Amino acid sequence: MKIEGLTQRQADELLVKHGANILKEPETYGPIKILLDQLKSPLIFVLFIAVALSFSLGEYIDTVFIMIVILINTSLGFFQEYKATKYP
Repeated sequence: MKIEGLTQRQADELLVKHGANILKEPETYGPIKILLDQLKSPLIFVLFIAVALSFSLGEYIDTVFIMIVILINTSLGFFQEYKATKYP
């Protein structure tokens, strides 16, 4: 069984139609962008609402505790993503 490839004409037509078969360079993100992306999480939004409610109700210990949870969650997510983007 003989397998034949594309003719030069077919290859040229496909190159014009679809472009070169080259991978794009991945986007690189700086630390600030990674940190801000961590704060866009729906979980963080819910926790910030809980902070506002607990603060408005005078539950300052709960407010501090929830802020600590936000800080831990954001820090862990940031460091994991930063390491992942640094070593692709």
